[in-house]
Amino acid sequence: MIFSIVFAFAIFQFPLNNKAQALDGFDIKSDFNHVWDGETISSTIYVTITTVSNPRVITFYTITIPQENLRPEVYSINKNIKLEPTYYNRKDATDMVIDLKNTVVSQENPVTLKLVFQTPYSSDNLSLISSIKDTSSRSFSFTYPKSFGEISWSSSPVTKITQKGENLEIETAPPQSLKVNISLGKKISYSFSISRNLINSTEEMISSEINIPPNTNTQKISLTEITPKPNKSYKDINGNYILQYEIAPQSNIEVSIKGNIEMDKTIYTKISTPNIENRSLWEIKNTDLEKRIQKFIKENLNTKESTIDDVYDMKDQSQQEILYRALYQFVIDNLEPNTLTIGSLAGSARLGGERALSEQAQSTSEDYADAIIAIYRKFKIPARLVIGYVTNISDYHPDGMYHYWAEYFDIEKKDWIQVDPFLEDYSNTSLWGRELYDHVTLLYRYDNPNNPKLSYFSENDFKISLNNETIEKKYELSTQIYLQPYKFIDSHLQGSVKVKNLGNTVIDRLEIVKSNPDISKYTDYIENNSTTLLLPEDTVDIKFNIPSLKIESPMYVVLRGYSGTQEIEGEYAETSIEYLENNLPIKILSKLMSILLYIVIAIPLYFLTKKLLNKNG
Repeated sequence: MIFSIVFAFAIFQFPLNNKAQALDGFDIKSDFNHVWDGETISSTIYVTITTVSNPRVITFYTITIPQENLRPEVYSINKNIKLEPTYYNRKDATDMVIDLKNTVVSQENPVTLKLVFQTPYSSDNLSLISSIKDTSSRSFSFTYPKSFGEISWSSSPVTKITQKGENLEIETAPPQSLKVNISLGKKISYSFSISRNLINSTEEMISSEINIPPNTNTQKISLTEITPKPNKSYKDINGNYILQYEIAPQSNIEVSIKGNIEMDKTIYTKISTPNIENRSLWEIKNTDLEKRIQKFIKENLNTKESTIDDVYDMKDQSQQEILYRALYQFVIDNLEPNTLTIGSLAGSARLGGERALSEQAQSTSEDYADAIIAIYRKFKIPARLVIGYVTNISDYHPDGMYHYWAEYFDIEKKDWIQVDPFLEDYSNTSLWGRELYDHVTLLYRYDNPNNPKLSYFSENDFKISLNNETIEKKYELSTQIYLQPYKFIDSHLQGSVKVKNLGNTVIDRLEIVKSNPDISKYTDYIENNSTTLLLPEDTVDIKFNIPSLKIESPMYVVLRGYSGTQEIEGEYAETSIEYLENNLPIKILSKLMSILLYIVIAIPLYFLTKKLLNKNG
């Protein structure tokens, strides 16, 4: 009795500091069930307390829920009675001290508490409690009206969907985070802004570059502001969108770029398997490491092959998938997350994939990415580095603004697949095979592990936030044919196809689908840089130079544009060459004069040649 009184006093005075010590010898599980009707979330949490070995006595038990100002009703399932806890409010949490009146707990007789509470909630981006302090989350379910649409994002992997009348019940894997974040009925969309002050303190003109998030097979961008417009914009060899500014001596340019990013998985329609070049940071030559990898693969593939040299040894696609995942799991098993630095962006030394796997355990997300790229390339699997941003739609994003992950190229699907072994290891949440809609791509590196450089340095340079409404993307091209003045004596007809981006996204490639004559044969490849980007309201001229004998009228052209994986049909453009058609008599006269001139010159030459031949015998 004396012990109980002292213990109760300690719990009330220091409920959190003493809880861990009080729970020694206990095994505590929690199960979460949330039901949402569009206005209110009705939550039920079951807390099951048992012992690790011998029976124990519980006098008071403290529950900490990661949400403030809650007043859950508490019931004892064992005794079928309602309990009266004492509540303590603090920032982002509610503590409840429950008098269990010296209840004996054992493995055969666990204690189960039921917590019931309601929370007003009307947004379709939900954040649902999935953890209680010092307990292990065992299950999680969420029920909502089917009419609200499908789940577009869940921070915990969905394992089962069951229709119950007009409702859908979603079950997820056991959560590892404080809350499970869920979005319904629409695609995840973000707004972003880039603010950079470009300074030239020299006495010469310099160029400065800013990259913007690219259109990819997982994200689609739209732009609402680019101030001022760049002097040049292009897509580099890695697929990055680069804006180039010319800065006068002793001056500066304040650049402001705003836009939206919609997360949506699509497939590239035209893509070939990339070539792999050796890069020191992405190579594995350590014999012991190679043997460890081969042993790991053999155990996972359950194969009789002594060694596997590359992915093409796998004749079956399912075996290739196992290889992709086995190599990914090898990295997770051999590294430990280090969240104290984000890697070389913060000035830390960069080891590369082989050294990270061979020499250290504590590794940054950059080390994890280098490791998985090096291992994939060892097996002839194209892989590239991604520098990006992990948003707060998940509760398991690591500290630090920027983050590294990787993409590998699935040789059968002809598609780039995102993998983040660091974040899976850090969050203890399975991310394999999931769409990572909390991962915003900012920059790719494929041919060079060190370049290009990310042009943002602080949280003020790049900002991103969740959009409550989906922003409509507009894809539209305007096409016109322009001809230079043409004279009948000219050997070529010169002109251009003028293309304008009337949409709000970026067009990163143009293709001539059909034309008369075949303009693609006569375009100036030096002038027409295929890597030029078309920003909203930008115009580009595709210049051509057609031989006079190949000219046909009417001239027409049909263009197709590409914005990442999105195809954009351009309008039909046509023009007639009336000057040529209306001067047929002049063309005939010109040919007759050419024939006459030939005769006038040829006859004297004939007689002169004949005379010289006779003179010489």
